[in-house]
Amino acid sequence: MRLRQGFGIVDAVLSAVTLAVAALPEEFPVVFTFFLGVGVYRLAQRRALVRRAVVVENIGRVSCICSDKTGTITEGQLSLTHRYPHNDVSDEQLLSVAAFASRSETDDPLDLAILHVAPPVLSHHSLLMTFPFTENRKCETAIWRKPDGALTVATKGAPEIIFAMCSFAENERIKWETQVAELAKAGHKVIACAERGLTDSAWAGGEPSREFGFVGLLAFEDPVREGVTEAIQNCREGNIHVVMVTGDHPATAEATAREIGLGQGNPKVIEATQLDDLLQ
Repeated sequence: MRLRQGFGIVDAVLSAVTLAVAALPEEFPVVFTFFLGVGVYRLAQRRALVRRAVVVENIGRVSCICSDKTGTITEGQLSLTHRYPHNDVSDEQLLSVAAFASRSETDDPLDLAILHVAPPVLSHHSLLMTFPFTENRKCETAIWRKPDGALTVATKGAPEIIFAMCSFAENERIKWETQVAELAKAGHKVIACAERGLTDSAWAGGEPSREFGFVGLLAFEDPVREGVTEAIQNCREGNIHVVMVTGDHPATAEATAREIGLGQGNPKVIEATQLDDLLQ
């Protein structure tokens, strides 16, 4: 209209913007804030803490949720349920080695579960050095001095890592790998334990990584948190895709995912190496 009346293009654009602004009621920001507040209140009634009201609007756009497994999907309260000592190793010896490679100050559920049932052997030894668990090494190693002055090295971690640090006959290794796979398929978190002796002259201060003697396997259970299965179902009905992220054995992850209904009972497991290939 302004162009037809002989005004320029700039004047016409300014007039259009003015009309658009005038069309919005002055109370709109107040009303918008009010409804965000209502959303915050309703979420609070469902035990969801919202720090910023604008997040309420963003929640409605969620299409995928990536959730940690331990402590989020599960209760994060590990309990030791199975012990598999190697050959003539006793249960007490297996638990002692696991305890030597554990630390109570980290509050790690795995370490706490081990120390809860292990015999009280740590007080008689002196801790010299600890090599904490990392995602790259997938094991935790500790070097202790015995009461007689000798050194002992204890390690625990992912079975495939510990197996590689030990000397095995091929058929024996296959037997233990099969045992790990069976436990993992049943939803257990499985770790292997090993130990070796060490002399002061042979130890240069680093982490020993070979010539260990295999001690046995420990299997743990971590129950699924109450309400998780229903939450997964609600997400599915809302067209929200749920992804479980974990560092556990693939078979353990698959068993837990199947239990909570991911993938409608037929979950797909993607390992980190496969994910790297997909992203390339």
